[in-house]
Amino acid sequence: MERSYPKLRLCTSALERGTLRYHGEILVRGSGGTKRHKIVFTYPATFPYQLPIVKPVEALPEDEPHPDWKFVILIRNARHQMASGALCLIEPDPFRQSGEIIRGVDVLRRAEAWFFSADNGTNPYDSPEADIQAHMTIAADILVGPEFYDTDLRIGGVFYAGFIWGTGERIGRYLTLAISSDFSDLIVFHDSRKTLERPFPWVSADLWDAAQGISQGDTRFNELIKGGAVIRGVWWDLPQEPFPPRKGSDLLHLIRESGYENAVERTLNELGSDISKEKYGFIALRFPARSDGFDWLFTGVQLRDKPLNEYLILTSAQKRSVVENGNGLAMRRHPLLPRSLTLRNKGRVPETLTNKKVSILGSGALGSSVGELLTKADVGAIFIFDKDIMEVGNSIRHVAGVESFGLPKAGATALKLVQHNPFSDIQVRPEDLLSSFETLESALVESDFAISTMADESVESAVNEVATRMGRTVYYARALRGGASGRIFRVIPGRDACRYCLAHYIRQGEAQNELSAWLDVPEDEDTVLAFECGNPIIASSGADLSLIASLAVRIVLDDMSGDFGAANHWLWTTEKVEGHPALGEAYKLHARSVPPYQDCPFCSDPPVKKVLISTQ
Repeated sequence: MERSYPKLRLCTSALERGTLRYHGEILVRGSGGTKRHKIVFTYPATFPYQLPIVKPVEALPEDEPHPDWKFVILIRNARHQMASGALCLIEPDPFRQSGEIIRGVDVLRRAEAWFFSADNGTNPYDSPEADIQAHMTIAADILVGPEFYDTDLRIGGVFYAGFIWGTGERIGRYLTLAISSDFSDLIVFHDSRKTLERPFPWVSADLWDAAQGISQGDTRFNELIKGGAVIRGVWWDLPQEPFPPRKGSDLLHLIRESGYENAVERTLNELGSDISKEKYGFIALRFPARSDGFDWLFTGVQLRDKPLNEYLILTSAQKRSVVENGNGLAMRRHPLLPRSLTLRNKGRVPETLTNKKVSILGSGALGSSVGELLTKADVGAIFIFDKDIMEVGNSIRHVAGVESFGLPKAGATALKLVQHNPFSDIQVRPEDLLSSFETLESALVESDFAISTMADESVESAVNEVATRMGRTVYYARALRGGASGRIFRVIPGRDACRYCLAHYIRQGEAQNELSAWLDVPEDEDTVLAFECGNPIIASSGADLSLIASLAVRIVLDDMSGDFGAANHWLWTTEKVEGHPALGEAYKLHARSVPPYQDCPFCSDPPVKKVLISTQ
């Protein structure tokens, strides 16, 4: 260290306290000559698992030791400097070799590059998204609906956000409620009710009603703003991505540089009452995203230590001074957009699933997990069919919890699914599938395929008959042997063996001995605990059912990725099944192709007895 950076000195005062630290100058050479930058360089106690920390400082101690010296962080308006003053110099590498150590000298060389780029205003991008708020002190989180990214919104205006939860004065969560382009010649108004109301059912409908009423001059929002339930702020479009603003003066500078006439004056005018009395004033900046579309920075300027009891009468210059001297705080923005929501699926989930409609027949523990996974895979629409009611005991394995007692299982499942993906169209059908064949037909006709997890022979036999007659594809998933084993099979009429075909093969015995033995998985009758209104309560673990649901959905996703595979029947087990030809070894998925039974009364064409050719 001393050889590579002789201007850095070991801090003996820190060493006495058990911390390895250096302070001094690093020299950065550029076209304008050599510049000296003062830093404090600290090795954390968990080095090498945590990287050394570089912080620019305003001054250095004159001598050693200096037990009373406290360094003052130098904050610059540049990327890669966090709110703590530390420089973010090396991004975590998920593929770094185990045991590879990043040395302190490596970090300092990165620091030299940072100072060089910061001096020249050329801070490089470090990620696909700007994530400017990561460089600022975070005061809250805000969920931003897709309406805020609409290209019809231009120049700037006013936005509203609702407070939904918080643990302290500066730790809160907000939902965007509405936005308008008041500063544009063409005023556009959008509210976020369509996207955000369903995932947040506990948010009062009055809040959404008030948000929608703004454009008609409804004043109910004023009381909500006074009560702290709603915040109101000013937003502006910027022509380019900004550097992290640290103070109110930085924000006003960015607004001034946006190029809009009287932009700063309009901002101060819109925030006039907040500047005259409140603790915070809210300003949001929209700018071009690094990929396409827009990105957002939501900020709160701390105007004073606490709100005033009365409004101050301030001149325009005084208002400007209050804002300029305020500290800039960030609201961590969470964009609710299809592309950001499904980013982590890229390359692992077929994009065509967005255009698919799926009927889920049965939303018990297995069916609700299947629905949850399909929603996370961004399926376009899901129709949930189940006539049963949530019991408290269901919650130990179901995606819905005890708060859903007494609700229809289909509805309880839908409430959970929409919270994962509000862009999927989740519809509830709390109907008895055996009430009529028309009900069964409606369950199949409006979807591209169905997944049945009913585990009810009567219902699934009826589904099999109707689906084969209509030519609809159905996947069947069932837990066996208390969930220790599972069966998944696909029925494409005319191509795959249907349920009747499988039952026939199992009954064949010696004639189809190998296939019969493979298909026949003996049940464990000891897993039946009790009966609830005629329905058996079967012992099984939520972990086992989640595994089977995951396998079923993975099989569906693989089929959707291309042509349907040859395999159409899968067996899985987590424990050895004595005497079974495939399940003699645990933790293996066994797949095979089972052809239709040639004389199946449901899925085979009837034999041609006679051909008559008319002369007409």
